Amino acid sequence: MNIFRIVKKELDKIFKFPRQILTTLVLPGLLIFLIYTFLGVGVDASMKEEADAITIIHVINSPESLDSVYESVGTLKIELKKSTVEELEDLKDLVIAKEIHAILLYDENFDDLIQTDILPNVKILYDSSATNAYLVMERAQIVVAMQRGIIYEELNIDPNIFNIIPEKVEPEEKGSAVMLAMILPMLLMSFIFASALSTGSDAIAGEKERGTLATLLLLPIKRSHIIIGKTISTSTITIISALSSFLGIMASWPFAKSIFAVDGDINFNYGAGEIIGLVVMLLLIALLASSILLIISTLAKNIKEATTLAMPIYIAAIIVPIITMFQSGEVSSKLVYFIPLYNTILGLKAIISLNFDLVNFLLILGSTLVYIALFIFILIKMFKSEKVLYSK
Repeated sequence: MNIFRIVKKELDKIFKFPRQILTTLVLPGLLIFLIYTFLGVGVDASMKEEADAITIIHVINSPESLDSVYESVGTLKIELKKSTVEELEDLKDLVIAKEIHAILLYDENFDDLIQTDILPNVKILYDSSATNAYLVMERAQIVVAMQRGIIYEELNIDPNIFNIIPEKVEPEEKGSAVMLAMILPMLLMSFIFASALSTGSDAIAGEKERGTLATLLLLPIKRSHIIIGKTISTSTITIISALSSFLGIMASWPFAKSIFAVDGDINFNYGAGEIIGLVVMLLLIALLASSILLIISTLAKNIKEATTLAMPIYIAAIIVPIITMFQSGEVSSKLVYFIPLYNTILGLKAIISLNFDLVNFLLILGSTLVYIALFIFILIKMFKSEKVLYSK
C-alpha cells in the first residue's frame, strides 16, 4: 500500500498538470517525429534537385567514336559540349566555380590509338568538393560506358582497351574547407545552444527555483539592466564555449581527416576577413541563442521546465545545419539571409568554405542584430510583468 502511495504521488506530479504532460510525455515523441521528418524531407529534396539537374560536361579532343553519344545522352540529363585544349584552364576554373560540372579530356588521336598496343587515356576532371560530385562522376562514366559499347559494336574492339583516370581540379585547401563547412556549422550550433541552454535555463528559472528572484528584483537596479546583464553574461559564457569547441575541432582536424575522406595535407587558406567574419558570426549566434533561451527561462517555473521547453529550439539548431549540409551553390534569393538562425548557418558555411561575400555577410549581420534587439525588447517587457515572472 505504501509503495502504491509513493507511485501515485510521483505520477500525480505529471498527470495532474497538463503542462507537465505536454513537456514530459508528448514533446519527446513529437521532437523525434519532427527531427526525422525534416531530415528525410531535406535529404530527399536535395537528392531530387541534384538528380533533376542537367550535368554539363565539356569534351576535349572529342573522338569520332563519341559522336553518336552526344544526342543520346540528352534523355539522361547530360549535356555534352566540344571544346579545345586551349580552353582547358578556363574550363577548370568553370568547374571550380560550379558553372560546369566536369571535363572529359581524351588523348589526341584516341580512335587510332585504341587500335594499337598503346592504351589511350580519358581523364574525368571534376570538383570532388561539390556535394553532387558522386552524381557528376556517375554521369561522366555513363558517357564513357556508352562509348565503350559503340567501340565494341562498330569496331569489334575490346571496350576495355583504354584507361579512365579521375582527376580533381579544385585546390587541396578548397576540398578540405568545403568538407569542414559541411560538418562544422552543425557542431558549432550544437555546442553554442547546449551552452546557452545550460546557462540560460539557470539564469532566470534557476532564480525562481531557488527563491532568489524576488530579492534580485528588490535591488535598486532597473529590470532592463538586469536583463541586459544576464544576456551579456550568458552570451559571454556561450561564446567562450563556442570558441573553445572551434579551436578543439581545428586542432584535431589533421588527425581526423581520414574520417571525412580528405586526402593530402590540411592547408586552410583563411585570411583576416574570414577570421573576423567567423568570430562575428559566432558572436551573433551566441547572442541570438542567449536571448531566445532567456525568454524561455523567464516563462518557465524551474530549471527542469526551462530545459524541456528549450529542447525544440536546441533540436532546430541541429536540424538546420544538417539540412543545409546537402546544399551547394548560390541561394535562390537574398531573402533567405533574413531568416533567423538559417541565415547564420549560411554565413558560417560561406566563410568556412572560402566563399566569403561581403554583401551577404552584411545582410546576415543587420537582420540578426534586429532579431536580437527584438528578443531583448520582448525579454525586458516580460521581466517587467509580475504575471509572467510568477505564473503558476
